[in-house]
Amino acid sequence: MRLFISLSMLLFAFSNTAVAQLVSADEPINDEKYLDIVAVTGETPGPGLWRVSNGNNILWIMGTVRPLPKDMQWKSAEVMETLNRVNVVIAPPSVKANISTADALKIAMLARPATKAMKIPNGKSLQSMLASDDYLKWLLLRNKYSLDPKKTDTLRPMFASIELYYAAISDVGLSRSDVIWKLIEKKSKDNKLVIIKTEIEFPLTLNYEKYKTGIKALSNSEIDDLSCFNKTTNELEGELEILNKIASSWAVGDIDELARLRFSDVQPPCKSVYDSVMGFQQHKQSALTSQMKARWLAVAENALSTNAETLAVLPLRDMLEIGGYLETLALNGYKVSSPDEIYIEHND
Repeated sequence: MRLFISLSMLLFAFSNTAVAQLVSADEPINDEKYLDIVAVTGETPGPGLWRVSNGNNILWIMGTVRPLPKDMQWKSAEVMETLNRVNVVIAPPSVKANISTADALKIAMLARPATKAMKIPNGKSLQSMLASDDYLKWLLLRNKYSLDPKKTDTLRPMFASIELYYAAISDVGLSRSDVIWKLIEKKSKDNKLVIIKTEIEFPLTLNYEKYKTGIKALSNSEIDDLSCFNKTTNELEGELEILNKIASSWAVGDIDELARLRFSDVQPPCKSVYDSVMGFQQHKQSALTSQMKARWLAVAENALSTNAETLAVLPLRDMLEIGGYLETLALNGYKVSSPDEIYIEHND
C-alpha cells in the first residue's frame, strides 16, 4: 500500500488532474499518548443540524470536520432521530480517478523509479543535509511518533516531513478519515435507507514515457524543501494542539471557535512545496472542486423538490465559507437556518 501511495503521489501529480489526498490506514491507538493530546472524552453531540427549506420539504445538513478522535463516542440524538424519519441520505462530495487496467500495469512498472525519486539523491541521508540542531529536532520527533528511521531518514525532506506530520496525527489518536460520515453511513444502512452518492469521476490516462521521464528528472533534481521541513519540526506540536482544539470545538458544537481555528485545514507545511515541484495545476483542482459542488447541489435540490425530509453530510468549512454550499442554496431561493436559529424558534 505504501508503495502504491508513493507512486500515486508522483503519477497523479504529473497528470495535472488529480486532487492530492494522501490517506493512510488508521493505526491502533496508544491510550497514554491519546489522553495527553485529545481532550474529547465521553459522549459528544457535535454541532446541531442546519435546515434548508423548500416550502414543507426540508434538507437537514450535518457539518463535519477532520481530524477527529478515532474512537470518539459521538452520539447526537438529533441526527439519530432524523435518521429514523428520513428515507434518503446524501453522501458528502468526493472525486474518483478512473484508471484503466493497462494504465494500472504501467503504474506497477514505474513503482521502483517512483520510490527512488522520493529519496535524497546520491545515497545521502537527512543527517547530511540538516544542521545539527535541526537534525536533533527531527530525531526527537521521529522517535516520539514511531517512524522507522530506515524508511524515513533517506527520504527527501519534504516527503520525510509529510510522513512525520501524518504519523503524528495518527499517533495521538486522531483520524483523517471522515469519522462522522462513516457512522452515519452505517446507521443509514442498518435502517435500509437510500444513500445517494455524489462522487464525480474523471479518467486518468497515463503517458508512460512522459511519466518515466518526469520521474527520472525528479530523481536527479535539487529541491529547496529544507525550509518547509524545518517549519514542520518547529511547529508540529503546536499544530497538534490546534487540531485537538478543532476536535474539541466540533464535539461541543462551538461554531465560532471552529471558524477562528480554520475548521479542518489539515495540510503539512511541505504540501505546497510538493504541489509546486510536482506540477499541480491549480485551475484543474478548482475545476474538480466546482464539479463536486455542482453535483452535490444538484442532488440536494432534487431532494428538496421531492422528499419531505432528507439528511445530508458536508464538510463544515465547505458549508460555511463565502460562496459555499449554504450561501449558494440561499441564493437559489431556499431558506437556510442555522442550529442557533432553529433553537430560538423552538424556545420562543
